Amino acid sequence: MSKEMSIEDFVFFCAKLAEKGMTLDDYIKKSRTDGPFKTYYENGQLQEEGTYKNGEREGPYKSYCGNGQLKEEGTYKNGKKDGVYRTYYENGQLKEEYVYKNGKKDGPFKTYYENGRLEEEGVYKNEKKDGPFKTYYKNGQLREKCTYKNGEKEGSYKSYHENGQLSIECVYKNGEWYGLYKSYFENGQVSEESFYDNSRSYFKLYFKNGQLDTEGMSDDSDLNDKKLYLMKYDDTGKLFKLELYKNYHNMWRNVVSLQKQEVAKILDEINEQPASSIRQRLKQAIAKDFRQTHPKSKNSR
Repeated sequence: MSKEMSIEDFVFFCAKLAEKGMTLDDYIKKSRTDGPFKTYYENGQLQEEGTYKNGEREGPYKSYCGNGQLKEEGTYKNGKKDGVYRTYYENGQLKEEYVYKNGKKDGPFKTYYENGRLEEEGVYKNEKKDGPFKTYYKNGQLREKCTYKNGEKEGSYKSYHENGQLSIECVYKNGEWYGLYKSYFENGQVSEESFYDNSRSYFKLYFKNGQLDTEGMSDDSDLNDKKLYLMKYDDTGKLFKLELYKNYHNMWRNVVSLQKQEVAKILDEINEQPASSIRQRLKQAIAKDFRQTHPKSKNSR
């Protein structure tokens, strides 16, 4: 094939190959000569070197950047990556190191920043992450650690701020957050506490000074009628606003918003009750107000 082939000629050539039951890849493989090979950049710099066997790469393989620096190195078996395979930055620093089996990632791996520090480390099994996994910031500080099972997060998960303070801690089940979730500001103060179970969650959001900002509950058990209850507090810790959101066609809409007067009436009645009872009473109050102010909304979507 000529380097000067036009697009029209290339299309015609491919059509002729198809008439013979061949693809372009088939033609390229057939045209390859078994044995060692080398390719070069236009300036004469070595670009690739390796060996072909039956039209497929076989054995050690290396490729190079335009400046002559090693770019990739590894081993092929029957045209597929097999064993340790490494890639490099143009400055010569190691970038990635994977283990392949029959062309798929299978084994421990590491990736690096251009400054040489470790970025990720873990294990692949048949092209999916499986086992302990860690990531790091450019300064070397641990960023997150968890465990994967068949490509999904499973079990304990923790992430950290760049200053080393804990950022998030939670538990994953089948790739999804489940149970208790806590996040933290860089100063170590809790920013969020949540609990998720069977499509329902309860959460608290905090100001950086530790004061409660928002308390809420969500209910996604009915995908056609999702609900979100919010209780908002001022900077003195007093509840000043209740809100109920409903999801119509995936668009959250505020259908009830109780201001100070309504909130005060509710709090006067339940001020001394346990928190769980308070939340239930607030939920009932909002629902009652919703039915009174939106009597036809139940059938609307």
